Amino acid sequence: SFINLLKGNIGTGVLAMPLGFYYAGLWVGFISLPILGFICLHCMHLLLESNKELCRREHYEFLSLEETASVAFKTGPIALRRHAPLVSALSKLFLVITQIGFCCVYVGFVSENLFRLIECQTVGTGLSLPLYNTMLLVPLLIICSIRQLKTIAYLSVLSGICHAISLGIIFYYCTRGLDHHAETAAFGGWANLPLFFGTAMFSFEGIGLILPIENKMRDPSNFGTRYGVLTSATFMVIFLYVAMGYYGYITFGSAILGSITLNLPSGDLLSMAV
Repeated sequence: SFINLLKGNIGTGVLAMPLGFYYAGLWVGFISLPILGFICLHCMHLLLESNKELCRREHYEFLSLEETASVAFKTGPIALRRHAPLVSALSKLFLVITQIGFCCVYVGFVSENLFRLIECQTVGTGLSLPLYNTMLLVPLLIICSIRQLKTIAYLSVLSGICHAISLGIIFYYCTRGLDHHAETAAFGGWANLPLFFGTAMFSFEGIGLILPIENKMRDPSNFGTRYGVLTSATFMVIFLYVAMGYYGYITFGSAILGSITLNLPSGDLLSMAV
């Protein structure tokens, strides 16, 4: 459950954190990102507590996110009860919209990095970037056909190992030249703040996994406690995001790109491995 929760939150968003710090400014990002993380953690705990209370009150064994919203309205103030079907539909709609958004970013991220690795740094087949997007369809559909979290956990462990090695290499690139800081700004300006918040909220993307993961645990009581799986994983995510944003921004400054992997040296074996 801990691994699945980490994988649910640590995605391409961590690689966009330096750009987020560029939008916010070094110190505004350094202070604001943990605050946003704690707000997200608080909301996730509210969701868990509400779900448990509604299951107990209405004698449900399990409620999904949209069912939790619907039952909350059904059992809430009388004036709001008639809106329960609408709330359920809106919850599903918002989940679909966010997941489509995440998946668009992921497909673009994977295809762009593969394109750069194969076409620009190695063999060069002459294939176009849209064709790389299309070729990703088959392996993604196969992976998305897995319906059991326990099975996905093995893939999560494998990808987590790759993730850890890759992030370690990225931190190596970011820290080896700390005596030569890039030019940074303490505050990125009011016009860029919405872009920072968008990047940060995209990065904390695991709220849709909270209820399914807890439901599949052997002992769900270990999930939502003060020092349980949810809190521990979120603290680790916040620490990693702040570190990546801070060191990535002071290393590359205003030259930082949408994914820090695109700033790594071309042709270098370590950057190709990432």
